Amino acid sequence: MRRMLLRGTTGVLISLAGAFGVAACGGSKSSSGSTTGSVKESGGPSLVTGNGPIVIADVQPPEAEGGFDFTSGMLVEANKLNKEGGVDGHKIEVKVFNEPGTPAGIVAGYRAAAADQSAIGTFVGDAGDELKPLGAQLKLPALTATGTYSVIQPAAPYIFSTTWGPQYATSSTVWGLKHAKGKKIALLHYNADFSETIPGAIKELCKETGKPWSGCEIVDEEASTAEASVEQLTPQLAKMKAAKPDVYYIEGLDPNGFKAAKQLGMMSEGIPVVSDQWLGVPAIAEACGENCNGAVFGGHKCRLNGSEFKELNQSEPVVAFCKSFVKEWEAAYPGKEFAIYSIYGHDTVEILATVAKELLEAKKPVTRAAVAESLEHRNGTPVTSHGAVTTHPGDPRLTGTWHESYINTKLTYVNGKIVYSLASPSEQSAEVSEKSF
Repeated sequence: MRRMLLRGTTGVLISLAGAFGVAACGGSKSSSGSTTGSVKESGGPSLVTGNGPIVIADVQPPEAEGGFDFTSGMLVEANKLNKEGGVDGHKIEVKVFNEPGTPAGIVAGYRAAAADQSAIGTFVGDAGDELKPLGAQLKLPALTATGTYSVIQPAAPYIFSTTWGPQYATSSTVWGLKHAKGKKIALLHYNADFSETIPGAIKELCKETGKPWSGCEIVDEEASTAEASVEQLTPQLAKMKAAKPDVYYIEGLDPNGFKAAKQLGMMSEGIPVVSDQWLGVPAIAEACGENCNGAVFGGHKCRLNGSEFKELNQSEPVVAFCKSFVKEWEAAYPGKEFAIYSIYGHDTVEILATVAKELLEAKKPVTRAAVAESLEHRNGTPVTSHGAVTTHPGDPRLTGTWHESYINTKLTYVNGKIVYSLASPSEQSAEVSEKSF
């Protein structure tokens, strides 16, 4: 993994007036908690007064769980808004809280952010279910991109998601099954929060009726840790190969899984090898290199190579977004490979800035409760990297539709460089259920 340029103790304030600095999803295993209900309170003094800033906290996970990649997107969007005059004249400040990527670290970071009475909300990039019971207690709107639905289903006050969930696993699986014209899947996954949802997501997918993949099955499931070596993973991948599946699903979190698969000849058998958006992370893709050649995953459209995104329908709103945002990101971090997880940080700032703007223009106090209540009732605004945001108290997922922003993407290794392209021109996006599994 690349080294983060930001390290230090809780409460590091990022100045957006000067230069930027950069680094490279995942999650720690967490205990579950469930708190249901919506935010109905809205009193208290405004957190945005006079010429004061709009402060957005960032509970930054370690680099192995996304680290500064998330933060970089927050800074790019905040800097853009500030250059345009801010939000109703108020500058945006991003305050970073560095904590370990453990359940205890995530809780500590969220508590620290909540204790800072200037913050109107926070991004918690790598949160699991340990976050849920704290929302009603700490009452700080928290937006997370962990990629699991249990963090928002059932809904909990003050807890929101800026990303999808099982679709990251099922999109590429559907593509593989259709491509292979088969039903049998051999699966390797790891132990991060998202990792442990993969088998359940695929099993639910196979239960769907009236689909080409109806009745599919996992004929071999192997589980390991994200730190497993090639030697440790080789016997598990050999079992997958012996199961004679139609599709190999190899989670992308640990590049050693693909290295072992290549050594066993699995990458050249003609059997589709599918994965997930971990392979869109520059550090992971670079570590995987030629071993991942030909792997397909459901990834955000901004991950495709080329500033013009010529493989996509140019009339899609997300294309205009990708062209603009990738250019802004690369200008902020020259010489760096675009960090796909920056889109989640971008969306957090855009969404919270939109809510703050609405409250200020309506002459209403910008309280945490008012922000949370607004987040629960979005009706198509703003339009983020994930499409037009629509929510209700029972579904606090701050996205549009899967097909607006995601597509099945193939990773190839050409002349020592990772290249991302459409998995198939005729199947730009696999059919996936947009329900919560």
